[in-house]
Amino acid sequence: MNLTNRKNILRAAKVGILLFATLVLSTAYSTPRPVRGTSMSNFPAAHADFLGTASYEAIFDDATGTADPGPPGPKPIIVGPNVRVNAPQSAPPVDLLGRSETTIAVGEDGTNQVAGWNDAVGFARPPFTLVSPLAGIPGLSGYAFSTDGGVTWTDGDAPPNFAATTPFFSGNIVTRGDPWLTVSDQNGADTFLYANLAVFLQRDSGNNTVDAGVSVHRGTFSGSSFSWNDVHALSAPNAPFDFYDKEAIVAKGGTIIVSVTNFIGISAPGTNPDFCQFAGGFGQIEVWRSTDGGNTYQGPAIAQPDQTDLSDTNCLTGVLNQGSDPVIGKGGNVFVTWTNGPSFSGGATVTPVTEQIRGASSSNSGASFTSPVVIRNILPGRQNPPVGYNRNRYNDFPRAAVDRASGRIYVAFQDASVAGNDGIGGSGTVCLPASGNPSPGPPCPAGQRRVMLGGGADTDVYLTFSDDNGATWSTPTLITPMAGDDKIQFWPVVTVGPQGEVNVVYYESQEVQLNPSPTVIECSIGIGGGLTRRSIRSSIVDTFVARSTDHGATFQSPVKLSSASSNWCRGTVNIRPNFGDYIGATTVGPKTYAVWADDRNTIMIGGVPRNVVDVFYTSARTIAGDVNGDLKVNILDVAAAAYAFSTKPGAPRWNEAADMNNDGSIDILDVAIVAFYFGTSG
Repeated sequence: MNLTNRKNILRAAKVGILLFATLVLSTAYSTPRPVRGTSMSNFPAAHADFLGTASYEAIFDDATGTADPGPPGPKPIIVGPNVRVNAPQSAPPVDLLGRSETTIAVGEDGTNQVAGWNDAVGFARPPFTLVSPLAGIPGLSGYAFSTDGGVTWTDGDAPPNFAATTPFFSGNIVTRGDPWLTVSDQNGADTFLYANLAVFLQRDSGNNTVDAGVSVHRGTFSGSSFSWNDVHALSAPNAPFDFYDKEAIVAKGGTIIVSVTNFIGISAPGTNPDFCQFAGGFGQIEVWRSTDGGNTYQGPAIAQPDQTDLSDTNCLTGVLNQGSDPVIGKGGNVFVTWTNGPSFSGGATVTPVTEQIRGASSSNSGASFTSPVVIRNILPGRQNPPVGYNRNRYNDFPRAAVDRASGRIYVAFQDASVAGNDGIGGSGTVCLPASGNPSPGPPCPAGQRRVMLGGGADTDVYLTFSDDNGATWSTPTLITPMAGDDKIQFWPVVTVGPQGEVNVVYYESQEVQLNPSPTVIECSIGIGGGLTRRSIRSSIVDTFVARSTDHGATFQSPVKLSSASSNWCRGTVNIRPNFGDYIGATTVGPKTYAVWADDRNTIMIGGVPRNVVDVFYTSARTIAGDVNGDLKVNILDVAAAAYAFSTKPGAPRWNEAADMNNDGSIDILDVAIVAFYFGTSG
């Protein structure tokens, strides 16, 4: 046994004895003090394109292992089990397949959690299907809840169809997807808020589905149960001619902010009403606010005016604004970010394609906003998504977070500027034997179809920050180890921990050939419009987290969260897009919680096993051994772990933060982790 290993064992034994003594004393004398962690039939067709585990041994791999830990350095991230959140899916006609576009909110102590997603089965229920609809609560947004720190989940179907009234229609409202969750501590209790696009359950006199704008459900936990209590509808100012899309929500105490894209109706003199009157605009970023916990809402304020060029009388020329995300900072400051671009002329995308990440700030809780500022000019991958994505384009939406102690605002985004957006392996195509729908590009001889030789555009993920409420921005920091690495890193979600640590969760797709033959079509995906994208490559996708402990200046090596890779070319769905438009993550105390779309599971369809797209969850402890979230492992963590020893969720002494390996119990393995990292810091 070498000296270093002996020192490791002696140190662990020493702390273990201390831990045992603390356990005995705390059981006898301590007072419990739980550790707390901090549609529309008139929508213009020309604008349709706008819408939008690790093994236990791995814990010790990066330990320095000396009695003197030396200078601060990266500590390993401990990833918990991957857990399916939604109920098992069944093949049509008893179900519709596809659960994606994920979001999550976690209560202050990490025990109570709610996750949401786009749910394909809603298309087989009213008001979207009236003849022989499937049983269940109508709605295109599903949800599930957990009362044991994410160990188990209960699928709640869709939120209830409460009644609401807008200036032009009233009745029960139904979620229409684009789910977004947040949680707020109101009067000492966690209130969960679930924002979605919405429609009315009842159709109009012309049998058309009626848009209801944005719905915001409020829900609370009571013991082991969860329920939604009410809903508020936020209707576009000029509805039904305006049309809302891609909302997002954030809350802090009694302040709630909802940002949304409004495709405004245009009735300016000289414009063609057939193209312009209903949702003819290119997207206006609007913000609603509540300062009484969601009882009432005011607004909307305009953060980014519409950029339709009215010299085009058909409203086919302008600049797209989409995909906003708001944050609440210090002293009533609100900031919202979004994607500006691409530009369109006569309905066609202007080339070369460019976009900007933009933002606007408010110093009066969202009542008004400064003029937009450019955060970063980017080269988008929009027109060249992963080959397994079942749309002809995907989104480059930014995500924001705020350090509520310092007020620093962070924005994470993806950018293809280093590698270009032609595609990994090039933009070349060939004609190969195939049948079915045609592929994009020039036609091929009979019995052949056009096949891509490359994959999607190589985007990388970056982080930038502002210390003046969004007026100026830092030079972006690359989150991944290398830019232009022939992988697609995309849809980053930035969150901030209680000590200012920054965590970014994102997807990574390896666009690779699983079969070395240059004539095997590995991916064949319908992308809408009667077209099928074909490629000799597959999209092998995993979910990662990267951590910064120096306030976003540098990032440690990313850690994989998904314990199984998804092949986006094989997931069987009845929904588009197959894997949604974004993923969800949040950081509470020392843990980051993530949900994503995942196709590892199979069901039998026609006697054949087929992969289905489910919602998966995990939590990652970003500081090993740290129970109280202060980025240090010391006697306070020992005492907290000792007090919670031998408990499971629901026990009086249970402390979710002391569950080091995220397995739903606090036992000798958790004790060993605290002991091993005693004396270290993040």
